[in-house]
Amino acid sequence: MAQATRSYANEIRAERLKRISINEFKKHRTGLRLGALRDRGLTTLADLQGWNAGRLEGIRGVGPNSSWEIARIITTLTNESNALPIPYPAAPFEPRRDQVVLKAIYLFRSFELKTSLRQIRLEAELKAVYERITAIARSTSFPA
Repeated sequence: MAQATRSYANEIRAERLKRISINEFKKHRTGLRLGALRDRGLTTLADLQGWNAGRLEGIRGVGPNSSWEIARIITTLTNESNALPIPYPAAPFEPRRDQVVLKAIYLFRSFELKTSLRQIRLEAELKAVYERITAIARSTSFPA
């Protein structure tokens, strides 16, 4: 279940990053020239995951100051996006990720229910055995 929920959360976070355009960067720093990033096909925050200032500086048209600022903005926006709460799966559970996490929860709860019922039965059986041992010990000279 832990793997299914981690995967679910990671997919939600990745979708959020894909919806954040690099035009959002202008809200955090004026004067940034983002045309060089667009020319390289980097149009969303998801496209820039893993990019640092050194790698950005390798793009023609991105200088050292801009690369540092863009890297800082990437980190800031990514952290802000990842800090948002992950919503619970909601009906009609169409995306596969919703179905996967719900199946994992169902299997976990089913296992938990079956094992707890077996534990209750085992405890009842053990109680009966201990009561019988105690009764035998009382009626005989054998120690319990």
